[in-house]
Amino acid sequence: MAKFVIKRSGEREIFDPMKIEESIRKAARDANLSEERIGDLIDKIATVIIETAAKKEEITTSEIRTRILKELDVLEPVVSEVWKKFEMEHQKLS
Repeated sequence: MAKFVIKRSGEREIFDPMKIEESIRKAARDANLSEERIGDLIDKIATVIIETAAKKEEITTSEIRTRILKELDVLEPVVSEVWKKFEMEHQKLS
């Protein structure tokens, strides 16, 4: 299992699967999905990310993001769009 996440800045932090779940939950709520559907998405996507991370010592935030969006594009495209919109708005503020 990946022990560390490498952020864009190069900073390393301990891999925390809860951060993935929280990010998916926020985007899904903003897309007005039901709590049941949100739970299903989190279960499916978090499992994929954890399986991917299990094969590595460390994983980048970019790898995590790409994998999450790939899964969302298939499972719930509207959530993927909400996520991307949030990122674009966040980049404008940076």
